[in-house]
Order: sequence, then C-alpha cells, then structure tokens
Amino acid sequence: MQLRRLMLGRLAESAREAIEVFDHPTGRFLAPGGGWAVTNQDAILALALLYVTESTENPCHGDARMLELACRGGDALRDAQDDEGRVEFVKPDGSRWGKLYMPWSMYHWLETFRLLRPHLDDPRRARWENGLRLAYAGIARQIQTAQRAHNISTWNAMGLVRAGQTFDMSDWVRAGSAHILAAAHHQDPDGYWSEGGPSTAYNMVYVHALGLYYDFTRDASILPALERALDFHLHFTYPDGRPVETIDGRVSYRDVVPLMGLPGFLPFPRGRRYSRFLLECSRQAKSILNYLPHLAAAALCSPGAVDEAPMPQEAEFATNFRGRAIVRQAGPWFLCLSGYLHSENSLAESFRARFRLDRQNYLSIWHRSVGLIIGGGNSKFHPQCSTFSMLQGRERWVQAEAADLSAGGDADSALYRYGRVACELRVRILDPSAIEISMRAGGGDCQAMRGGFTMPLRPGQRLVSSLEAAPLTLDLRQSYVQDWASENSGSERWIMGEGWRLDLPPGSAFEWPHYRYNPYAPNYGGSDDMAVAAVSVPLTPGDPWRTFILRIRE
Repeated sequence: MQLRRLMLGRLAESAREAIEVFDHPTGRFLAPGGGWAVTNQDAILALALLYVTESTENPCHGDARMLELACRGGDALRDAQDDEGRVEFVKPDGSRWGKLYMPWSMYHWLETFRLLRPHLDDPRRARWENGLRLAYAGIARQIQTAQRAHNISTWNAMGLVRAGQTFDMSDWVRAGSAHILAAAHHQDPDGYWSEGGPSTAYNMVYVHALGLYYDFTRDASILPALERALDFHLHFTYPDGRPVETIDGRVSYRDVVPLMGLPGFLPFPRGRRYSRFLLECSRQAKSILNYLPHLAAAALCSPGAVDEAPMPQEAEFATNFRGRAIVRQAGPWFLCLSGYLHSENSLAESFRARFRLDRQNYLSIWHRSVGLIIGGGNSKFHPQCSTFSMLQGRERWVQAEAADLSAGGDADSALYRYGRVACELRVRILDPSAIEISMRAGGGDCQAMRGGFTMPLRPGQRLVSSLEAAPLTLDLRQSYVQDWASENSGSERWIMGEGWRLDLPPGSAFEWPHYRYNPYAPNYGGSDDMAVAAVSVPLTPGDPWRTFILRIRE
C-alpha cells in the first residue's frame, strides 16, 4: 500500500481514541485519570486532516464529529492563552512547568487552521488567527535572541517559517529559515544533534522539524543533514522499532515506537522503508494519542517518489559505528555496546543540567522472542546502573573517561578506563538461544570495583532462582534480593524470568527494584515502568573473567 494511504488508515483507526477522551464541557482531550496537558490538544491536527481528506482508507472524511472536535479543541487552545499568546505547561500529573509558547501545540494548531480555514465561521477564524499571530510573534522574538540551535528552538523556527507562509510575514520566513540552516550546520558528523552527546529520542525532534521545513520550502541544502540522521537512526533502532537507549544521554528506555521524525525520513528510499517499518511496529501500541499529530504531519508531506530501499533491520549486520558504538544484529539477537561518553565540556554541563544523564550504562541486549532483556538506559550518579562502578580513595566512579571498542572476530568487546583502572566488557553470541557476557578489571589500585548490567523488569513478572525453589512475583511494595556471595549459595547460580535464564559467576547479586533518575518528574522519581533489576559481580584487578550466560527459554 502507498505510504500516505497507510498513514491515513492508521489515523482513521486511532481517531476513536481521541473521541473517547474528549471532554465536551472544556473542549479538552484528557489523559487517563482525567489529567490534562496542553499538548493533548495536538490531536486536533489528525482530526482536521481526516475531515478534509478523501481516501478509500479514510472513512472519517466529511464526518461532522471530526470537524466539531477539531474546532472545539482549537478553541480550548485559544482559551488557554494569556494576553501574550503563551500557555501554561501543566502536565497530567498536575505539575506546573511555567508559561511558554508551547512549540508542538502551536505548530499543530497552525496546520489545523490551514486545513480548516474554509470551514471555520468568521468569529472562530478571526479568534484563532489572533491567537496564532500572538504566539508566533512571541516565537519570532525568541528566535532573534537564540544563541544556539536546540530542539525547541529548531522546532519553533520550523513553525515560524510555516506561520510566515500562512500570514504573509516574510520576516518570519527569513528568521526561521536562518535558524533551521544553522541547526543543520551544527549537526554532529555522526548524524545527531548533541544534547550532551547523542539522544535517539530527542534527535527525532530535530529530524521532524527539518523534514517539515524541507516539505514547506524544498530547500535541498538540508538534505545531507537529514540523510546522515537517517543513517544514525537506522543503526540505533531495535528490530521491534524501539529506539536504542544505550547511547541516549537524556531519555531512558521506553516501550514505545516513535512516530516523530517521519517527515525527515520520507525524502529517501531507505527512509520511506524505515517509516513503513515504524508504522508496522507501532500497530501494537497501547495508546498512540500523543503520536496522532506527528503521524498527521507526516501524512501532510509530499514525499514525491514512492520507491523504497532495504534497511539494516531486514538482514544481519554488524558495525562499529564511527568507532563510537558497536551494533550487531545476528539471527534473533541485537546488541549494542556504547562508547559514547561525556566530553569534558558536556560532563561539566551534566552536573548542572536537570535534563542530562550520566553516560554510565554501556550494554543492551535484545532478543526477538523476549524483546529488551539487558539494558534500559542511563541514570544520574547511580552506581547500580553503571556497567562498571569503582571506589578509589574518596572518589566514586560511575562513568568511564575513555572507551576503545573492537567489533568482530568471535566476540565484540570494549575497554573502558576509569582513572588508573581499565575494565573490559566482552559479548559473544553462542547460538540463537544463548549469549555470553564477560567482565574483568585490569591493573590499577581501587578499594572496590563492581561490574554488571540492568534488566528492565516489570511488576507482575515471575522470577525463580537457584537460591529459592518457589517462584516470586515482582511487587513494587517489596524488594527482591538474591546474593550468591555466601559460602552456602551452592555450585549452581542462576535466576529465571519470563522467557530467559541467567547463569551467574560466583559472588553475583541480583536486586530489584532500582529506579533510574527521571528528570521529567517534579521529584525526579521513576515511574513503575522505569524499575530495573541491577545484576552485579565484584571485580578485582588482575583476576580472570567473570562470565554471565543469558539463555532464551521456550
């Protein structure tokens, strides 16, 4: 099926979700539990697009409900604005994050206005236009003072170009275009825009904005940046469409398939295939309400050619990506070893910045029958989330200062340096159902060193170990600790979960739950889906390898 028609079909299937959460008295689209965020209103773009677009895949064309909800939703955005066109960013949990020209909502409202302008009565049309002009006048002022390209300023610049085209404001088009071109120029050669290093999640914001800008303007000068970004994401996407969190210094693992970014992939044959792949992977998502506007924006784009080209996820591959991360897909396995570390400048920034994580968790392992088993992402000064953690004098090391990666042969390996101590991590695929993870510490003095990894387990999952015959169901109200350090732990050391078994070396420990640092919560606390198990083993410099074997159970 042609890609745009596929997108329209997905939008039509998901429109009922927006209808079900619509609150008629306020015109707001509510979150589960009744909370509201201004970005919930972004769904109006999907409803407007469905209303005006005739297609065999779109039974919502001309449906009066689509028009009513889109109009009422836009009215609610206008109601939320202050005299300067700003809205207060209130999250569904009730936390307040200040007033701003919400970049995502203003753009999606603007496109909704463009689509529905012929269908709006005069008072509503004038009221919406006044609100949008207020917002983009404020955004234009911000763009003039922006010192560097950032994900929000890049998105705002894209929206400003579109607002300039809509309201015949050529100075807005010039200002927005200049900022977009500056953002493209400041892309890292590896294909990402730095947020203290790469972020697979936030990179999609830049890709989406530049892709929409290209669709508005056909400015081919930004295509090289978009193609580099496509190559980056093709390498750092699991075979189930989830982004690889291991290299991400801002966002930990989320069990969702992103649909932001598609406009930036559509100009390329591999990008169109990648977009189709993400759409197919997202079909099983529990909720895509927050992704409706991004999918709608992609459906608005005109990709031109419709041919598609193969992408890495469709075959086995292995690469040491720019010497910074090993990515391997072999049979049912996918693994990533990260060598993306903080530079001195970004390390200093990470101490001060709320939205920067330590780059401390360097391994993730995925299997086709289970999904992500080892990994889950980074945290902030959290030894249990570190691949290696070391105490040296009065210093605690949780992230490496240098990394050297080696791919191929019979194993993929990485050497990480922590001060005067070098630590090695080696991963070897044994067969389609077994993988070996080995660790050791080289020469150097330290008081204590541990190696390990995290496992993103969820409440309700059942575990059994060699220390306890009876299975246990994970419950967030009580911790679960298994320690094979004592002399009575026996010769067998293993723990089994749903679909996997982990054999452990002597002295190992398994602890659940640990919560990764969450900068998006008012108290930095992790939600239930951020709980991980920490698996660790003590390391002594000069001792032999300590080896874990992960096995897949049928």
